Amino acid sequence: MQLIKRHSRYQPQPALCVFCTVASLSPSAGLLKGNEIVIVPDGPLHLTPFAAFLDEAARYLSESFRIRIIPSLTSLKLFEDCAESYHSKTGVLLVGDPYLKEVTDIFGEPILPQLSHAIKEVKMIGEILNTTPLSGREATKEEVLKRITSVALVYIAAHGNSNHGEIALAPNSTQMNISRAEYMKHHMLKIADVQVVQLRAKLVVLSCCHSGLGEIKAEGVMGIARAFLGAGARSVLVSLWALGSGLWALGWVVSLWAL
Repeated sequence: MQLIKRHSRYQPQPALCVFCTVASLSPSAGLLKGNEIVIVPDGPLHLTPFAAFLDEAARYLSESFRIRIIPSLTSLKLFEDCAESYHSKTGVLLVGDPYLKEVTDIFGEPILPQLSHAIKEVKMIGEILNTTPLSGREATKEEVLKRITSVALVYIAAHGNSNHGEIALAPNSTQMNISRAEYMKHHMLKIADVQVVQLRAKLVVLSCCHSGLGEIKAEGVMGIARAFLGAGARSVLVSLWALGSGLWALGWVVSLWAL
């Protein structure tokens, strides 16, 4: 296992992170050995797509190494010291395409479209893992929080907020034409909602747009992904950008779950 900690004294423009090479890790590039790299970024480097770095053979860094991004060395010690028996070994929660048509603008039009690929995504995983997904009107915040504490794998395919990655779930209400403000206050899965539950999941996959984003502070990115880690999840798989077809994570989940 390789441990790399980088510090940044400047604020790079987002465009500079689009095409990166392993040389960006210099002088650490020549020290990369084994099959795992643990990176403790600093500042804006928290939003760097390390897995997309290219080596001299134009291969992605993620093809040669298992990459773990850790908020801090303290967090790494907590993960390493955690008893193996703490995290659940069975149980799956799949959430896909929550029903959002009742959340409307001032003209009564839905503010978010339904995600047809999301339901396909969780159904495919459900068939592999023999689990029925939670979707549509049933995929409420209350139901998700009730089921999330006892499972080993959590997989959510839904809309994500572009600021902190907070997740759009189905409103637990029979009311029609729910305003955006009311929805975000009562029905959206927020950082505070996750922080108060006790998770035992070995893996949380947030197949949602911007699920890796948040406010960059000294202790890392404060967003929904960090909330899942703080609540007890051992690993969280996220996206830094908007997603197209949600099937991007399917291969990851199947391979990781087989380990």
